[in-house]
Amino acid sequence: MAKTSVTLGIDTDLLARALALGLDLAEVLEIALGRLAPVDGVAEAGTPFDAGESPEAIADYNHRIRERGCFGDTWPD
Repeated sequence: MAKTSVTLGIDTDLLARALALGLDLAEVLEIALGRLAPVDGVAEAGTPFDAGESPEAIADYNHRIRERGCFGDTWPD
């Protein structure tokens, strides 16, 4: 895939937080754009799924969390 350089403006505090987390800004932007501007209605691989994509799976997950709790709930503080 060809790459193009772009110039963007970003909130200074947000940029500082992203850099502190070690985020690759180009990767974050590509993931976000892949999710927000899917090709032929399909988000690119590796992007988080949207709740509207699988409401049954989301409902099942929420039910399991209510019943069994979430990983780390019992992790010592």
